[in-house]
Amino acid sequence: MEGKEHEVLRAKVVQTERIEILDAKGNLRINISVNEEGEPFLCVYDAKGEARLVLGINADEEPGIALYDSAGKLKASIFISVDDRPTIAFYDGEGKEQIVISLAEREHGVWLYNKSGRMRLGLGIDDDVTPALGFYDAFGKQRIGLGFRGEAPTFVAYDAKGRERIALGFGSKGEPALWLNDESEKPCIVIGFSYEGEPGIWLLGEEIEPPNLTL
Repeated sequence: MEGKEHEVLRAKVVQTERIEILDAKGNLRINISVNEEGEPFLCVYDAKGEARLVLGINADEEPGIALYDSAGKLKASIFISVDDRPTIAFYDGEGKEQIVISLAEREHGVWLYNKSGRMRLGLGIDDDVTPALGFYDAFGKQRIGLGFRGEAPTFVAYDAKGRERIALGFGSKGEPALWLNDESEKPCIVIGFSYEGEPGIWLLGEEIEPPNLTL
């Protein structure tokens, strides 16, 4: 129309496969479409044409937001996983998870990963509202645990196969004790105090239980 820079189109329904929004220089800045895998998404680009923000639903039906750095590498994401767990994740320069913050119906916490993508540290609260801190080896196996058993604070050490071998904590009446377990996780040696406050070392057989001492 003469005298007007653009014409306004009005419609109740618009159907298309792709929407592109350009800046004044003709650079693509926003793309709304469905990719070849059927994943709907909205992508926002910087002035250099790098995707910096993607909002959409992936092939696993996980809705989320992904944030990229100036080099186009994934650095952070916020999404809801396939098991309905809301999650925030931070990534290194290779796109591997380094920090994960997650919330589930029975467990939520923060997990830290190494450069190989293996968990090294976990801090969380389980389904009975018990806080716990776990340290993991280079293979992602938990080797140290700090937390509570009942209301008693406890330190636990695991072997390379994930078996509990050492436990240090307090009994039901506040008596401190150190447990050393065999490969089947049965206590073999107990060092601590009995209910009566008597210090001692107990060497346990298959049918022997330490007198008046529990963890």
